[in-house]
Amino acid sequence: HTNSSLSQLDVQSGYWRHSNKTSTIYPCSDKSDVCVGFSKANRFRSGSGTAQNGRFSDIYCKEGHQGPLCQVCSEEDHYFHDEEEQCTECPSLQNSLLLLFIICLAAVALNAVITIIMSRKGVLELYINLVASLNIEAKLKLIVSFFQILASLEDVYGVKLDSRLTAWTDVLLKYMSLDFLQIIGFPTTCIGSTRQQLLIGALWPYMLVLVGAIG
Repeated sequence: HTNSSLSQLDVQSGYWRHSNKTSTIYPCSDKSDVCVGFSKANRFRSGSGTAQNGRFSDIYCKEGHQGPLCQVCSEEDHYFHDEEEQCTECPSLQNSLLLLFIICLAAVALNAVITIIMSRKGVLELYINLVASLNIEAKLKLIVSFFQILASLEDVYGVKLDSRLTAWTDVLLKYMSLDFLQIIGFPTTCIGSTRQQLLIGALWPYMLVLVGAIG
C-alpha cells in the first residue's frame, strides 16, 4: 500500500521529487516556474505516467527542462540561465568571439598607452613611490582573498548570501575572475563537451599573457 500511495502522490507546482518511490519532495526556486508539479488529473499526460526519456522525475518539469530541480536543458543549444532561472537559447558564438576580439584590442591599446606614460621621465618613480606609500599590494591581496571566499561560500559551505549584497558583488566577481567567457557573457555549457570546457579554461590565462606581451 505504501508503494501505491507514493506512486500516486501529488506534487504541487514549485516542487520536485526524484522518483515515484520516494516521499522526499524538494522545493524549487520561488522565482522560477520550471517545476510544474504533478497531480492525478494530469497523470497520463506523458503516456504511461513516466517521462519519455525514462526518468520519472522529468514529469515534474516544464517542457524543455529535466534533471534535478528541472535545471537541466533537454534541448540542444540551450543552457540554464541562473538569473532568468530557466533554459535559454545559447548566444551566438560569432558575436561573442567578435566581442572578445574587441576587448583584446582595447586591452592591447590600454597597455600601450600605460607603457608610453610610464616611459616618461619621473613618472615610473612617482608611481613606485605611490604604490609603496599606500601599500596597495597588501590591500589588493586582502580584496582578492575576500572575493575568493565570497565566491565559494554557496558551492563549498551551502551558504546563500542576501541578494542585496550579491547584486553588486556578483558584478565585481565577474570581472575579477578574469574568466573571458564569463566577461563576454558566453555560458561554458554552450561550448560543447566537458573536455573542451576544461581545455579552454586551462588555456585562457596563456592567451591573456600573450595579449599582454603583444601590447
